[in-house]
Amino acid sequence: MDESRALHSSVEEIAESAAMLAEDFGEFPDLLETITDTFREFFFADLEALRAAASAGDCERVRFLAHKFKGSFLAFHLGRASARAAALEEQAGQGDLSAAGASIEAISYAFGEVNATVEHAARILAEGMDGSAGVAGI
Repeated sequence: MDESRALHSSVEEIAESAAMLAEDFGEFPDLLETITDTFREFFFADLEALRAAASAGDCERVRFLAHKFKGSFLAFHLGRASARAAALEEQAGQGDLSAAGASIEAISYAFGEVNATVEHAARILAEGMDGSAGVAGI
């Protein structure tokens, strides 16, 4: 498997994540929108802070921000993105930022995965959770 491909969610994984997200927020679609808006509002500032901390060699700040991304990605059921953030968190906790650049780029890429997941979940909710949204809409 291509190394970069292994870092990113497949279309099928996005569809599965979206189905779980739609199930989580089926009765509260406005809450999903609020959580997503909050994530989007802080994502780029946190990403820039993560890059700056890594450049400065601030392992504790990198660990903190990676932990924050890990939790955010879990909330959207994005296991690969969360695992990548968790790996960065663990490495920073051990004082190792040698792979931080690649991890940060994977975290950056995951912004699109969150958007795709949320948009697909919204389609599922609009269609009544009957599963007809499938992977075709991604």
